Amino acid sequence: MPSIRQLLFLPATCLGLAACQETGPSDLGRNQPNSPTATVAVTLPPGNGVAEVEEFEVCKHGSSATFDFAIDDNGTVTQGSFSLNDGECVIVASAGGTGVAVTVTETSASSGFHFDSAVVTTVTAPNCLNPVSSSSSQASPTVSGTASGSAGDGICDGTLAEFFNAADTQAASGRMTGGGRQITIGGLKITRGFTIHCDILLSNNLEINWPGHK
Repeated sequence: MPSIRQLLFLPATCLGLAACQETGPSDLGRNQPNSPTATVAVTLPPGNGVAEVEEFEVCKHGSSATFDFAIDDNGTVTQGSFSLNDGECVIVASAGGTGVAVTVTETSASSGFHFDSAVVTTVTAPNCLNPVSSSSSQASPTVSGTASGSAGDGICDGTLAEFFNAADTQAASGRMTGGGRQITIGGLKITRGFTIHCDILLSNNLEINWPGHK
């Protein structure tokens, strides 16, 4: 019996087309071997934040963000985009058999936040039994992985990509000023004053004065 593979995503918009017809999951990329489709916004099924075989799942932490993805199903590439709020997870692809290769990139974060890091957990299991997982951290906003069944090499695998955002650093405001007279030399009274700004782009000054000089 041939293996059954299905990509789980539904298009929400059609781009660059004069008219759109109702499209199901099996229609994306149909009759377009070795050629990527136009990038469209899609609605994806929710995930549970757990790495599982035959799935490629994405989770978001820290802020909302927008992602682009590409799914390579034996040479047929489907592209799309989606958005996640803080704490949300979605299943980008679910595939058995020989599986699919998936690439996901965080393209933008909500105002006041930026991409910080990603943690990628891969899970493998011979014949999809007794899965073993491993995790690694990366600084790149692009994560690649696979979702497959046991066809071919007899190993099922899956990928969980968790994207973390951090708040932007805010420039400090304010300043410190001071001065006074604590030094007298040969009857000359020496005074000084200074201004130091928290923002290093502004000028910082130190002034020393004595009679007839400034």
